[in-house]
Parts: sequence; structure tokens; C-alpha cells
Amino acid sequence: MRTWKMLLICGVIVATILLCLLTAVSQSQPDKDLSADFDDLELPRKKASPKFRVRVMGIEDDIQSEAQSYIKRELRSLGDVEIVYKDAEWRLRILGGEIRPEGGRKKIGNMLSVVVVSRVLCNFGPVYQYRQNYLYSDGPDDLDKMCKKMVTAFDIDFLEPERKKR
Repeated sequence: MRTWKMLLICGVIVATILLCLLTAVSQSQPDKDLSADFDDLELPRKKASPKFRVRVMGIEDDIQSEAQSYIKRELRSLGDVEIVYKDAEWRLRILGGEIRPEGGRKKIGNMLSVVVVSRVLCNFGPVYQYRQNYLYSDGPDDLDKMCKKMVTAFDIDFLEPERKKR
């Protein structure tokens, strides 16, 4: 029990030191754009965009490419969502696959996992924060239905509350 307490205290100390270092770097180099160090992160625009900026990501294989296409189509149909590759407010990371019985060759279904993250601002710039993981499985020919369910859930859980704030 004592070891866990010491590990926890050490972890808090290390996290505090890192946060202080990052804050000090950002204050000592105000001209340097620290957000450039992070993949596609950019500082948010001064005015809120009338559209939600969403990036849909995943490994390019048959199931995931097809799922990305369905999800992008459903998101666009919402009317206030723009699919982007940079400066996204939301990211949907897709992992999909076929369901087959052990040793079986015939596909009996599809599985789809979608992780939702959103952009938040910190002392040192924007970062992405985990928000939700959706997991669906359905028949072999129902990938489009699963994607529609996922977009509906994403819309209800995240976009609809944001619409009310705008």
C-alpha cells in the first residue's frame, strides 16, 4: 500500500514539473507558435464557425474505408457539419472489422468502434480530449445502418448540446 502512495506522489510531482516547464516555455517564447508542434492542431478561430469541423480518420482497408464513406455522408447530411483534414473541432477515429466464426470463412457480421475526441485549449495550446467510444456490431450487410446509428448518437450526445450554445 505504501508503494502505491509513493508512486502516486511521484506521478503527481512529475506531471506538475512537466506542466510548469511547458508553461515556462510558452511564456519565455511568446513569438513561437507551439501549436505547430502538434500534428494538425491550430488555434481556434476568433469567431465560431457556423459549421462543426469534423475529421474522420481510420486505417484504409475495405471495411474502414466503407465505414468512413458512410459516416462522412451522414455527417454532411446534418447540414451544419464540414468534413476537414486540418483544424478540426472534433475527431472521429474509426476501427472496423469483419466478424467470422473461429476457423470460419463466411462473414457473419461487422464490428465498428468509433472514438470521439474534441479540441480543448490548454496553457500551451490546443489538445484533443477523449470524449466517447461507440461500439456497434450488426449483420454482414448492415454497415451503413451501423454508421447511421453512430452519427445519430454523435449528433445527439455532442453536436446538439453545442448547437444550443451557439
